[in-house]
Amino acid sequence: MRKTVITFDDDVYEAIVSLSVKKYGNTKNISKVVNELLRKELLSRGKIKGEEKVSTRISVRVSGGETLTAEEIDRLAEEEISNS
Repeated sequence: MRKTVITFDDDVYEAIVSLSVKKYGNTKNISKVVNELLRKELLSRGKIKGEEKVSTRISVRVSGGETLTAEEIDRLAEEEISNS
């Protein structure tokens, strides 16, 4: 497992958060969602083997905003879902 920081465009970040909430019911699994998406794409291109597992931790920071904890992101996501 490796840890890195990735900067996402706002629309990409929102899509990843949405996928995490939809699939896992929270945003605590954003790294898992990103890993699943990357693994699927890399497998389809033959860049990795199916049985090979790569684990990576990602810290997410929104440009121009403050750093949020996973709990704060979950709360905001739940508020957004409740308001829609």
